Amino acid sequence: MGRFILTIILMIIYGAVGLVLLMAAYRLVDAFAPFDLEKKLTEENSTAAGLFLAGIFIALGVILGSVIMRPWGP
Repeated sequence: MGRFILTIILMIIYGAVGLVLLMAAYRLVDAFAPFDLEKKLTEENSTAAGLFLAGIFIALGVILGSVIMRPWGP
């Protein structure tokens, strides 16, 4: 039972860290994009901007998932 609770706690921690990193990535992309990403998404309803951001989130999700699922130890 103790290992089960530890696994649940680690899942919550990894999930929170993953969300924080995805939010930080959004801020970085928004800062370096040659256009106002928030304006494109909210006011102009740009599908291209949405797909651009979705691709970045998917790629980061795959990378973060592989890092989290990496076997630890020798």
